[in-house]
Amino acid sequence: MKFNHEFNAKYIIVSDIFFITAPLIIYFLVKANEGEILEFFKSPDIGYANIVLFGQTLVRFVSGIAKTNKKLSWQLISLLLTLIIVLGLFPSAVILMISLSNKYNSNLYLFQWTLFVFAITIYFIVGSIGQMYLEED
Repeated sequence: MKFNHEFNAKYIIVSDIFFITAPLIIYFLVKANEGEILEFFKSPDIGYANIVLFGQTLVRFVSGIAKTNKKLSWQLISLLLTLIIVLGLFPSAVILMISLSNKYNSNLYLFQWTLFVFAITIYFIVGSIGQMYLEED
């Protein structure tokens, strides 16, 4: 039942997203209580979440592809994995390393949060596809 696989996959992915972002929500509440909400948005901690989200996207997708019996285009899969690594994982890691240094440019805050939204979106879409393949009978 394709319909059930799609919904089950999305439920699992959404629950993963909640668990990955839970520490950020807690950190936000602590900073809000201290009256330092702006410090939350300047925190390098979002970079860790970005790396986890992009990494989990790769793991979930590759696991699903490895399990499925469907004939898939290896060229398309290679392109998709390359895009996730080059446009998601690498920039997230570089920005995290820069944010942990003393030479952090404040203009990177916006880019870090943009990557966070991008990471959640990509994990939801590509992770769901991988999870659907994992749930095939």
